[in-house]
This record gives sequence, structure tokens and C-alpha cells, in this order.
Amino acid sequence: MLGDCTLADMKTLAPGTAYSEPASTTPSHAVEKRQKQVSPAYHAAARSLDAELGSQPGSPGPVESELNTYNSGNVLGLVAGAYAELSSAFHAIIDLIASQLADEHLQFFDIDHGMCKSIFLQQVRRSLGLALHRRWVRPNSCPTASGTSFSTPTNPAPWRPRRPMRTTRRHTPSTTTPAPLATRGRPLEGTFCLWSSY
Repeated sequence: MLGDCTLADMKTLAPGTAYSEPASTTPSHAVEKRQKQVSPAYHAAARSLDAELGSQPGSPGPVESELNTYNSGNVLGLVAGAYAELSSAFHAIIDLIASQLADEHLQFFDIDHGMCKSIFLQQVRRSLGLALHRRWVRPNSCPTASGTSFSTPTNPAPWRPRRPMRTTRRHTPSTTTPAPLATRGRPLEGTFCLWSSY
């Protein structure tokens, strides 16, 4: 993924058979299993489209060839489970975001890089976990035991990570240029393209 334009598909995993299978010793087994299914499904769909376009079986057609130009054809499955657990690819994106935020913060404040990054990791994970839990209770009203219902906003405010506490300001800003990080498409929804020079 590093240094490449990568396709990623956000998936949610609702409670069901994925959680009723025999217990596994692998952390977040359900979302990891779903993550591994994303890239093969994209290639299967690409080969199906190529077959409709007249491509010969066994050789990549125009659709699959185009798909292979993105991170060697590896489509990331960003999977969020029913208990707000995340797949390893999702954690890799969070780590990338925290690194970028730490680099920007260290241009103006004097703090250890590892400590600064850990602060952002904690904040991003906490905010994202809360956002995912709120998504699972998304219906227009949530009745309580007393019969009272609370409506959820139809257009909630966009999620943004919180900034860490103020630390000692540097006398001279750092001359390092933060690595570019850009996404196209709406976050946490559908397929998007992510590029980074990390």
C-alpha cells in the first residue's frame, strides 16, 4: 500500500453467522475473515465483466488489467464489525492518519514523536469506535424501557479527530515537509482511492 494508489472498500459486518462460528484464537477473527474476501470478490467481478466484453478466459481483460494497476490489484477491505472491532487494513489506515497528524503537530510543538503519535492513535480509535457504535443504533428513534424515544440527527456533524493537549512550543519550526495524504470519495462509505508516500 505504501507509495501506491490503493483501492479500498469499506464493509460492515452485522451480527450473524460470522459470529456464531467456533471460537478462534485470532483477534477480530470475523472481520479478518471478511477482509480477505474483498479483493478476490473484486477480481471475480472484473473477470466477469471482461468475459462479457469478449476477453479470452485465462488472460486478464481490460477491466482486470486496470484493477491490477492499483497496488498490484490488492483491494483493501476496511471492515468494521458489529462490536466496533476493525480489520488489520483498517488499523493500518488509522496508523497512517496518526503518523500524518503527529508530523503536522511536531512542526510547532516539542514532544517525543512516539508519544505524540500514540496520543493521536488513541483519539482516532476512540472517536471512530464511538462513530461506529452510533451507526449501529442509527434508526430514527431508540425507545427506552420507559417508552421515551430519542431521535438521532439525520445529518450528524462530520467526524474529526481531536487535537492533543498543548505542549511546549518550539522556537524554530521543523523544516520537514509532512508527507501528502489524500483520499477521494466519502470516508467510511464505499470504495475510495488512497495515496501516500509513507
